[in-house]
Amino acid sequence: MAYLGIPQNTIAVLQKYHFNFQKKFGQNFLIDTTVLDRIISSAEITKEDCVL
Repeated sequence: MAYLGIPQNTIAVLQKYHFNFQKKFGQNFLIDTTVLDRIISSAEITKEDCVL
C-alpha cells in the first residue's frame, strides 16, 4: 500500500481510482502525519481501539 502521508502518493491513489473530491463539498484529506499523530495522542487512542 502506498504511504499516504506523502501528498504525491495520496494524489496518485486518488487518480488511479478516479476519485474526484472537492474542498467546496467539505471533502478534505489529512496527509500531514504529524497532525494525525497529535490527534491520536490527544484522543488517547490505543491499539485496542477501532477507529473509522
